[in-house]
Amino acid sequence: MMRTLKFVFRTGIFTYRALFTWINPPDFVVVKLGVPFFLVLTFVLISDYGAALTGQDAQSYINFVVVGNALYVSTFNTLMGPMFFVFNERREGTLELLFSTPVNRPLLNIAKSAIHIGDGIFGIFIVLLYGVTLFGLRMSVLGSLYMIVIAFLSVISMMGFGLLFSGLALYYRQPHPIVSMMLSATMFFCGVTFPVGMLPQSLQYISKAIPLTHGIEAARLAVIEEFSPIPMLLARELIVGALLFCLGSFVLGYFEHLAKKSGKLVFF
Repeated sequence: MMRTLKFVFRTGIFTYRALFTWINPPDFVVVKLGVPFFLVLTFVLISDYGAALTGQDAQSYINFVVVGNALYVSTFNTLMGPMFFVFNERREGTLELLFSTPVNRPLLNIAKSAIHIGDGIFGIFIVLLYGVTLFGLRMSVLGSLYMIVIAFLSVISMMGFGLLFSGLALYYRQPHPIVSMMLSATMFFCGVTFPVGMLPQSLQYISKAIPLTHGIEAARLAVIEEFSPIPMLLARELIVGALLFCLGSFVLGYFEHLAKKSGKLVFF
């Protein structure tokens, strides 16, 4: 058991450090603190302006978008992390060696995801801190405790969603367009800045198939102290996340087979 935990920890740290070899510490701080700030600031100002035009309470709108964006920021880890550790392994010429080692592949996926889980949770609370200190967000003690659980489970569940698309990085040269599309689609389908109920009914089924949708809804309920529906929402999120992790592992294996068959495994 301890050997497995050490493997997960060391692999996660090594993968995360390798992902940011191109960036120096000041730039890293900008990426982790500056980007989320301007992202949430944009939607806070839009909400404030919209509330002023309609004569509604601005704070409720601001809380809505701050919480949505706080959970959304974690997708930078949960979507980009799984896709780029495959892409980077191939770019550095180590992917063939990695796939030839007799390692438990699902365990390797978990190990590579572990550090992104912690970093994703950190990103969520950075945005919530901005909300509390700058944008008037208020949470009770119980609401804050719920938020910790929601953040943890949301990031874990979304890693399965990210893994589902990481196989595409094996078969296609550049994952960047796919990542950009998925980040935008996640913001649209998960109700980051508007209620999911505004979508057509057919699109709402897609929303419910993404774990983050349930996490964002649970987080907003925690802020307004409606706690009773939260356990059911988190249970749905975990079930969807577990199914996506299994499907993602299968898809990753399928694209690995396809890449080997077509000679694209180490092609760059």
